[in-house]
Amino acid sequence: MSKIYYITGLGGKKNNGLALYLAEYYSLESVLEINSEIQRMRWSDQKSITKRFLKEINLDSNVIIATSYGAYLLLNSLIDIQKVNFRMILISPVIGLAGDLKGRRLPKGLKTFKDWVSSGEAANKIRGKVSLICGDADPICPIANIDWFSHCIPDLDVCILKDQNHSINHEDLQAYLRKVL
Repeated sequence: MSKIYYITGLGGKKNNGLALYLAEYYSLESVLEINSEIQRMRWSDQKSITKRFLKEINLDSNVIIATSYGAYLLLNSLIDIQKVNFRMILISPVIGLAGDLKGRRLPKGLKTFKDWVSSGEAANKIRGKVSLICGDADPICPIANIDWFSHCIPDLDVCILKDQNHSINHEDLQAYLRKVL
């Protein structure tokens, strides 16, 4: 059985929610909690923390699951890594925001990230299987962004849940994870 590594979304904890489920039913090895302190850091420091987490773990033949802003940090951290050959599951990933969201800012590093993905560099670097699950009513992870991302990353396995928003129903998420893990 593959070991599981998890990067939470903003405010996620290693002792509740998805992390607790992963620890109970799978071989959860390590969790990187993305808290508000990390989000307030300089962008380079946020990426450094994520890269340090990736360096400290053995990802060969294992799985990394990342949620929301944690998924965005993971993807951005891959820009500087030579080769990505591990399984990734991205849950409601932040990969840019719709322009009509009041009070929300575009995530840091978005231009560099979009250039990296659009240029084909991401597709050339990512060799492991990548799955993405999100809701069709998610304002933070809109379908247009998922369509763009799926055209840039070959063989991306996309699951879009009907009538779900950014916080995917726990039963639906657990059923999806049972299917793909």
